[in-house]
Amino acid sequence: MNTNEFAQILLTWIKSFLSWIGIPRDRLNELDEIIFLILIVAIAFAVGAVFHYLSVRFTRKVLKYKNISFLRSLIEYNALRKMSAVIPPLIISALLPFAFDYRSTWFTVSEKITWIYFFIALLFSVNAVLNSVGNVLMNKEQLQNRPMKGFIQIFQVIFSCIAIIAIISILINKSPLNL
Repeated sequence: MNTNEFAQILLTWIKSFLSWIGIPRDRLNELDEIIFLILIVAIAFAVGAVFHYLSVRFTRKVLKYKNISFLRSLIEYNALRKMSAVIPPLIISALLPFAFDYRSTWFTVSEKITWIYFFIALLFSVNAVLNSVGNVLMNKEQLQNRPMKGFIQIFQVIFSCIAIIAIISILINKSPLNL
């Protein structure tokens, strides 16, 4: 069974369920794209939540047996949650072609929103990881007289500028290199 057949079977099952709870069958044919989009978003965020749960659980188990300052810092800065927020837009962008035709307005709008969300989530996760790295580096005795916080902030500003340029390029349909 290929993915397109699976998507059709899934859509048929959803329509059967919704008609069983009382929604007219002809109304469901009009809503099949929206139903798929809702299902895709739900699956994507469920996968992200599972990834976050497993990564936090694994990290805490490791920390129970061995004190690794970088892992402790990731937990402290909530970086694992922010990193797991990058997963849903990747899944959504991969599954969007099953919900909409490439030429439809819904597809274009959904794809833009998904990629904008991706870059915002990526920005927050990179900043959290950089804060974690900075925290670990500032606690090292041989690096305490170095301007580590300044270096970290420079990297954060550079990455923030890159993310903002990418988001603007998505909004105006231009290459980031043109900006």
